[in-house]
Formats: sequence, C-alpha cells, structure tokens
Amino acid sequence: MTQAPDSSNVPYRNTTNEHTNQGETTMAAKTTTDTPKPSAAEIKADVETALEAMATVDTQEKVDGLSAQIQESLKGLRVNQRVGLEMRRKEAVAEATDRIKKATKEEAAKPSTEVATKPKASSSWTEMKGGEEEAKKLMEAGVSRIREGAEIGLKAADLFKEVANVIFVGRLRLENKAGLPDITGRSQGARNLSTDMFTEAKKTVAEDQVDLLEFHASLAKGVQNRMTDVTVEFLRKLAGLSWEDAAELFPFLANGPEEGDENATPEDAVRKVYALSGIDLPTETRAELAARKRAEAKELENKKEEAPEGDSGEGEGEEEGTQEDTHTPAEEKLLADAAKLADTVKKLGAKGKKLEPELKAALKARLDDALKELAVASAALA
Repeated sequence: MTQAPDSSNVPYRNTTNEHTNQGETTMAAKTTTDTPKPSAAEIKADVETALEAMATVDTQEKVDGLSAQIQESLKGLRVNQRVGLEMRRKEAVAEATDRIKKATKEEAAKPSTEVATKPKASSSWTEMKGGEEEAKKLMEAGVSRIREGAEIGLKAADLFKEVANVIFVGRLRLENKAGLPDITGRSQGARNLSTDMFTEAKKTVAEDQVDLLEFHASLAKGVQNRMTDVTVEFLRKLAGLSWEDAAELFPFLANGPEEGDENATPEDAVRKVYALSGIDLPTETRAELAARKRAEAKELENKKEEAPEGDSGEGEGEEEGTQEDTHTPAEEKLLADAAKLADTVKKLGAKGKKLEPELKAALKARLDDALKELAVASAALA
C-alpha cells in the first residue's frame, strides 16, 4: 500500500508572488523597448536640415542619399502635410543635380596641371594591341597568303589587295606618334611590318625560280599602291557603324558625336581627329582619283577650245595648274612605244591564224613568253 508523501517534505511555492514578478518583468521590458514616435514638428525639422545640406553637397551620390532620407522621414506625416515638402525635395534634387553636372564639366575643361606623357609611336610590329602572340599570328597569316597566292598564280592585283588588307589590320593595332591607330603606316613598327612580311615570304623562293623572284620584286610597290584603296574603303564602312562599334577600333569615339555635331558619322569624327594631328586621310581610291583628273583635264581642254583666239586665260590660273601634267619628249615616246606594242600584238594574232600549224605553234610560244614579260612589267607598275 502506497503512502501519501509527507507534506513536510514537499517544498513550498508561492505562486501568487511568482506570477506577480513575471508580470512586472514583462511590463518593464515593454516599457524599455517602445520609443515614442517623432512629432510632426520634429520630422519637419529633420527634413529642413536635409534640404539645407542638399544645397551644398558635391556629389550625386550624396544628393541621392539625402533625397532617400527625406522620403523616408515624410512617411511619418499625414498626406496633406507631405505635399509641400515633397515638392521642395524634388526642386532641391533637380537644382543640386544641375549644379554638380555644371561643376563637373567646368572641372573637366580646366587645363591639367599634370605633365602629360607624350605618346610613343610603335617601334616594332610586335607591340600590337593584343600582345606579341597575336602580332606573330597576323605576320604568319600575311606570309602564308603571299606564298600561296604566288605559287598558285593568283592574279597579282587580287593578291596585292589581300595582303594590303592584312597589313591594314596590323596598322590598326599599332600607334603613331599622336597615340592614334597608325592606319597610314607612319611608325617604325608599321613600316617594319610590311618589309618583314615581304622578306619572310621570299625566303622559300629558290634562285632559279625567276618568275617568283620577279613577282616578289614587284610585291612591295603593288601592296603599297593598294593601301590607299584599303584605307578609303575601310573609312567608308566606318561611317555605317554605330558609335559603340566604331569605338572598339577608335576608343576616342566612345562619347559619340560632339555637341552641336550630332549628324556627324564615326568616319567624320575620325577624319577630324587625325586632321587635328596633322594627318590628312585619303578620301578617294586610286581609280576615283584618276577618273577625277581625267575629267578635270577634259574640262580644261574643252574650255581652251571654246576660248576666243588670243585669250591667254590670264587670271584664271589654268595654265599653271596643268604644267605638271605635261609629258617630256622621252615620256611621250615611252607611251607611244607601248601603244605600238599593242598594235603589233593585234596584227600578229590576226596574221598568225593563217600560218601552218608548225609555224603557228612557234609563234604562239614566243607570244606566251612575251605575255609573261608583259605581266611582270604590268605588276611592277601596279
């Protein structure tokens, strides 16, 4: 039989006092954590302080911070109390933003007190943007194309144009003394790029490969003549690019057209910047230049024919402008010989049709030899 526990052994608990103490502790904690909300007057005073500070801050980041602070404070006011202060906040933000933008422009316009580092033109083609490895890849591509084109008998004019395009890409990655992409090939690095490419390509040509040796002899001049065409065509394509895409080639285009010149194209801007550095970029291909000169000469000749007898054209400056186009007797003879050669070839072809097969074959062989010489001579003049 289980006995009830002795009451003297059961600890005494004063439940009344325990609950009372818990209640007092909870109330005390609540009283400590609850803080009174700021009054409308205090909120307005804080907003006024922030508005005054906004009139003197010097960065847009600080303006945005104060604006956000004011907006948060205004949440403690009734709607009808916020309206006027919200309008003042917007006005203060606009004024501060305009003031900071103006100050930034004025600061940028001030001449720098730092000693400017003078740009250094590329002294070697290995200094291309992208690093030496990329430069070597471009060099190898040019050398390979020259060798392949020469060996398969690619038309000289086409090969010259291809090689000129490779060299132009290299020039874009080099710099002239103005710190601009050296698209006119004025730096030592750009000059070495082409000469080293031609020299390396020729190393595989044997001494008895006369045709290839003659081709390589005409390579430098042929490519040089095509560089003008490549440059003009590149600049014209530049006009159709977006400013963002054009800036990847010419970083100074990153800010877009100049203020007041919004209709300008990237080509216009590039030409202007190079002109300010004393570099006039070509505007016509060689074919266009030749056509213009022929048209001008024809127009001048027509004017001479229409002029009354005894009219010297004094004051018009035409005679002086055409003196440099006059050929010397030796030059005239050279042109006449070339014309006679063409007539002779035509006659040989016409008469050769009537010959016996054996003689016709002999004549054809000699004409083929002559054609090879003419091709080499023509390439040298390209």
